[in-house]
Amino acid sequence: MKIKGNQVYTLLKTFSVVLILIMTLFTLIVSYTIFKRNIEKAEQSLNFVSEKMTSLTKENWEYVQQKALDLTDNPQKIETMLSYFELPYANYLEQSLNEASSAVDFQYLPNEIYHLYWEGQGLVSVSLALDNFEKAFSSSIHGNMYGQKVDNILPSDGIRFSTVLKAPYTAEGFGTTHMDFEKSRYDDVLQSANFQLPMQVFLLSDTNQLLYHNARGKVDKALEKEVKAQLSKKFGVDQSTFKQQYLFQEAKTNNNYKILAFVPKQAILTNTLKQSSGLFLFSFFVDILLLVVLFVLFRKYVYQVEDILASSMAVSKGDYQNRISLKDKKGEMKQIAQGINQMLDSMQLYLKDIYDLEIKQRDAQMGALQAQINPHFLYNTLEYIRMSAISEGAEELGEVVYAFGALLRNNISQEKMVSLESEMDFCEKYIYLYQMRYPSQIAYHFDIADETKQLNIPKFTIQPLIENYFTHGVDFTKIENVISVKAYIENDLTVIKIIDNGLGMSEEEIEKLNQTIIEKKEPSKKSVGVLNVNQRLCLTFGNQATMKYSSTTSSGITITIKILMGGEEDVSSFAG
Repeated sequence: MKIKGNQVYTLLKTFSVVLILIMTLFTLIVSYTIFKRNIEKAEQSLNFVSEKMTSLTKENWEYVQQKALDLTDNPQKIETMLSYFELPYANYLEQSLNEASSAVDFQYLPNEIYHLYWEGQGLVSVSLALDNFEKAFSSSIHGNMYGQKVDNILPSDGIRFSTVLKAPYTAEGFGTTHMDFEKSRYDDVLQSANFQLPMQVFLLSDTNQLLYHNARGKVDKALEKEVKAQLSKKFGVDQSTFKQQYLFQEAKTNNNYKILAFVPKQAILTNTLKQSSGLFLFSFFVDILLLVVLFVLFRKYVYQVEDILASSMAVSKGDYQNRISLKDKKGEMKQIAQGINQMLDSMQLYLKDIYDLEIKQRDAQMGALQAQINPHFLYNTLEYIRMSAISEGAEELGEVVYAFGALLRNNISQEKMVSLESEMDFCEKYIYLYQMRYPSQIAYHFDIADETKQLNIPKFTIQPLIENYFTHGVDFTKIENVISVKAYIENDLTVIKIIDNGLGMSEEEIEKLNQTIIEKKEPSKKSVGVLNVNQRLCLTFGNQATMKYSSTTSSGITITIKILMGGEEDVSSFAG
């Protein structure tokens, strides 16, 4: 037997594919979880490094600010500093010794600078540059810590913080001090983050000057080049440039120094794949093992299904005596075979029932044909009665029979849409029959504008509303019962109004009925016809048709139907 042509074999293959997909999906979900965890670790490390470096930068900046203030907190110190720059060093030293011996509170500038190195952690050099002096002052922990006059301040090997020297009372700047701090403290922060992937950090001054740059792991030359290129344009760093390739963290100090930290997303993805590779291999071997087990277990099952299918095909070709052998069937396969055999045993009985149903169906079709013949007989009979009444001089009776016949013919006609003019003709015959019954108590009036007569509306749109008036609204205790129908065009709307002076309804009842029309709720016995009319209007015109009940000025009810033709607007958007 051809096992591969068996549907069960196909289902087995489908199940195998689903199993592989489930295992793969599970592996992907776990890998995605690992990826998200790596992202979170990277973000935590970025936050850690940014916060630590922000704190360190703030500490160094505050130290520079405080020491600049200490060097210039009184006029005597400023005068001494100016003397250092004005006088040769020998003269300045002599002046300092004289003033020190005269017990004057004198600041010896080189000595003050020397003490800064012992107080400032990580301080490696101090420089001073005063306005109106060509020479500058420079000292270094690796050279002359007391400092000396130099022509130019050398570029920093550390991280330079600069601030303006100001007079204590006028706050007027007269120079600048530069203090350089060693990079190793920033390097220690970068290396202390509990994260193994590459990370690069940039420290920018308040003027977007690059003060520090280092990387843990492999240096990303492209990132370094792009950051420096953007800084060279004096507009700072555009974060959107890096969001696609890097996790990015920016931190600012209160003096607008910035710490930019980057972790490449590609490194996170590569690390995730390394962590997930073992899981992928495990999933692959589990899939192979499960597939082998499934195909071994289902082999006999497939052969049993093949035998059942072969017997079923024989029966479908007309061998109704064929039965499925039960001797090699087990479990649910045996139950299925028994069920099919029982079904075949019952087939002959079902064939007889089907034959009987076909005979009954033909009888029903004949009855439908007879039902179509009967109305024609009724129309002919009514026409005979009408002509007989006219020939006997009972013309009014003939008119009544004619109107009744027209109503009957209209009721059983199959058309679903009629013109407004045809609907009103039908309504006029209907009212005429009532008027014949109550000649002195009922009057009617139709005012149909010519431009509305050819409007196509659902059949029985107006008649049920008029019938509702005769059923529930006519007050037979008075003789001036009147119903009128008006149709006209107003603001691109066809407006149809059915107005009566009958018993009317309370405002509460009208409000409830209008709410029922809007919400299409289950109608009461009195409002079934109303809801049917509204339903057919909605089905035909959608939101371009509305129906509303209101009280007539004196007594009775006014029903207003509005129909918007040829547009897509909601009727409720029109005023009026």
